Amino acid sequence: MVPVEPQKKKWDLAWTYFSNVSNFGSGEVPYLFQDMMLQNRNVQVVRVLTSAKAFADFAAADIAALTFNTSQISIGADWRSGGGPGVSPSVRTDRYYIVKDGDNNYYKLRFTALTTNGERGYPAFEAVWLKKD
Repeated sequence: MVPVEPQKKKWDLAWTYFSNVSNFGSGEVPYLFQDMMLQNRNVQVVRVLTSAKAFADFAAADIAALTFNTSQISIGADWRSGGGPGVSPSVRTDRYYIVKDGDNNYYKLRFTALTTNGERGYPAFEAVWLKKD
């Protein structure tokens, strides 16, 4: 964990809070999303479902068939389920992400934990370098 904010172009992903307007059935209200993953502007991401290709089986040769997204919320809250009013959050194990960083490195990334001893705020992930363009 980095104890200070990194330089503007020196980070790829950030775990953070995110506020947005949501509709929970009674109209739009401001809502604070926890456990959001944001990506830097020079980072690209694509989600892969394990039903299409297992994490262990995904290789650098598979990258050519993917279409990457540049939205800063490409991962967002997609890596977890729940966490809203009255719902405990959990990691979605049916997906992982391919990340292309600003230096043209490709990684496969999957989240492995959202909590430690039931306390929220301790996400964990596995990242495996695939190749550099």
